This record gives sequence, structure tokens and C-alpha cells, in this order.
Amino acid sequence: MARPRSIEWKKRVAVFVSYRRVGQKAYPVAQHFGIARSTTGLIIKEFLEAGFSDRPRAELSVQFLGRAQELHLEELTEVLRRPRSINLPQPRDWSRTGLEGEVALSDSPELEVPSEVASAGDEALDWHLRETPAEDVVRQKDQASLDYRRRCLLLWRDIAAEIGEACRLPVQAFPGKQPPEGPAIFDGLVDELYRLVFAAPAARGRDPAGDLHWDPSGTTQLSCNSRIVAVGQAADYRAIQDGVTRWLKTREAGYEERSRELVRLHHDLHFLQPILHEALEKVTDDEVRSGICPACPYPEANATIPGPAPKTTRRR
Repeated sequence: MARPRSIEWKKRVAVFVSYRRVGQKAYPVAQHFGIARSTTGLIIKEFLEAGFSDRPRAELSVQFLGRAQELHLEELTEVLRRPRSINLPQPRDWSRTGLEGEVALSDSPELEVPSEVASAGDEALDWHLRETPAEDVVRQKDQASLDYRRRCLLLWRDIAAEIGEACRLPVQAFPGKQPPEGPAIFDGLVDELYRLVFAAPAARGRDPAGDLHWDPSGTTQLSCNSRIVAVGQAADYRAIQDGVTRWLKTREAGYEERSRELVRLHHDLHFLQPILHEALEKVTDDEVRSGICPACPYPEANATIPGPAPKTTRRR
């Protein structure tokens, strides 16, 4: 049995659109395209799991649905021609790539790192860019952006692991679901140290520990730079400050180089903006119109997609 992914994209699109055209019946579609019914079912499942609807969402006449599809395509051609921004914050401002502390400290948090959030128009357009030269540019841009986010998170995670080891205390999220049963370091201290390794070179000529302003005045908590970073007793606070000082003296140089590399990477990715713009400029309106996306109101109205003709009766 042929797998859906082994069938070219345009044919898979035609199979799914035909399934909508004939009233959600897989058998005549399989016959029309000469493929197994089970393969047809897998192709349909692929689209449904991606968010496509197997029928028009609105209870409208075919004429109105066709006009809605035309307006949708006109909207996408406008999206195609407008500048498209790539949002990649500086690495120093992205200590956990948007993740909550509990998630950032969990097992395999890199799997939770969100990809760049696209607007609804850009997301729909990306579907219509399938099988165009711009598709590969968008794909590489998304992957490079995700890799950059994960590398920022990895730096933060490594700092968290080494600080926990240096201070011989667990690093936990603040406030966390449950209060720590014993002394603990909170993720806020990791945030402060992460930002510290990105400090400007002009500020590096002195003891980096001077950038950390400790306040152990609380009876059960330790603050750093006006942020609660640990709980415990006075002895625990001294151990944390001593552990951080040792880490800064023995490990900071390596982390400073890693931070510079992330800054360079961010600069490299800055050039993705014009590259993406150039690729999108080469996409034609006809190429956009030949595709489909989950937001299409009535993709079966597209006469260029082979298969049965659209139904002409009013939906009931």
C-alpha cells in the first residue's frame, strides 16, 4: 500500500478536495485517482489532523461559498506582498525562550520551545506556498529560529545545573506548585546569572560578582537584585553566595564565549529577513491560488485542482 507521503503534494491536495466535492465519500475518489481506498483514507486523515474541514463550515449556497473563497485568496495575495517580520529577540532578553520556570527545568524542555508565532495570515499563506521555491526558505527560517531558541534555553539550563551543583542545593521554579520542603534555589537566580554572562565587554573589567546585589535580610528568603532567589537559613544563604562566586571565577569565561556566539548567531539570523522577502517576491498570485489551507472556506471551487466538479446544489 502506498503511503500518503510518497504521493506528491498536488495529488494529495486533489484527493482531499475531491473528497469534499463528492460529499465525503472515499470510494469514488479512490476510483477516480486509481489509488487504494485505504490510501485515500490516510490522505484524508492527514488533512483532517492538520486542521482542515471535510466540508464547508458555513451553511451558505455554493455561489456565496465560491465568493468567500475568492475573497480569501485575495486576502492572501495581499499578505504575500506586505513586509513580513521575523521576531527574534536578543539572546540576553530570552533566558527561557518564553517558558515558565517549571517547564524550563523539566525533562526535555527543548521539545516545549515554541516555534516563531506567525500571524493567522502568514500561517495560511505558508500552506499555499507548498511546492513553491519559497517553501524551502520558510522551512529553513522556521528551523533556524527554533534552533536559536533552543540554544538560548540550553545555555540557561547549563547554568542552572552548574549553580545547583556549586551550591549543593536544588534549583526549582518560583513559586512552584508546592513550597520547597527544604532550602532551595529558585530559577530567578539562574535568570540573573544568564543576563550577567551577556553583560557588555566594558562592564567586564571588574569582578562580575559586583553586579549581584544580595539581600539576606529576610528570615527565610534570600533576594538578589530585588528578586527572591532562594529560601533557607543564614547558612544556606552564605553557601549560595559562595557557590555563585566560585562559579563566576571558574566557569564564567566559557559561558561568556557561548554568549558571544549566541549574539553572533542572532546577527546571522537577522539576514533571514531580506532572504525571506526576496523569496516571497518571486511567488506568483497563481501559485498562491493553486494551493489550499485550513482557513479556505471552499477550496473545491478551485477549477485548477483536478477531480470531480464542485456540487452546484444548496447545502441543507
